[in-house]
Amino acid sequence: MKSRNELYQEIANGLDLSKIDLNSLSRNELIELAYALDWNGSWEDDEEGQEPITKQELIDSISNIISES
Repeated sequence: MKSRNELYQEIANGLDLSKIDLNSLSRNELIELAYALDWNGSWEDDEEGQEPITKQELIDSISNIISES
């Protein structure tokens, strides 16, 4: 699994995000990618009554970030 910093460097150097198969990544890998894309979402149940973000929610959010780039 690539670190957040490694992903950030790849993105900064022109990584083609459209070629990444988000469904094949684990939830943890998706979280690292989201952080590298500078998305400050909430990942775990850190707020009272909030459920941890699901893998599908991460995929949807990252897809939205990519499409807006």
